[in-house]
Amino acid sequence: MKELLNLVKKKKVKYEYLDTGLGFRFTFYRKNVHGHVQLKITENDKIIIERLKDNPSMTIAELAKVLNVSDKTVYCALSKLKVMGIVVRGGNDKDGYWEILGK
Repeated sequence: MKELLNLVKKKKVKYEYLDTGLGFRFTFYRKNVHGHVQLKITENDKIIIERLKDNPSMTIAELAKVLNVSDKTVYCALSKLKVMGIVVRGGNDKDGYWEILGK
């Protein structure tokens, strides 16, 4: 793992590391290879942000129910918001919470 972290730092790859208590998880982010593509905040994204401000421990399933969309749709929206630096996940998968960073 030490070699992996050294390589990631050397190549300046953006990543997240999460110790789940039972193991660990790395998330690696690719650079935007289409320089002209910009991520935009949708109405659903705004609702997600507001709901997470009110209740940081909301699950993806709960958010999906509020928005009347699939879990996968919420998962993708949260992934985008993480890449944009607007939200970050704290804690573990079971007892975690969402933190709104802004931007």
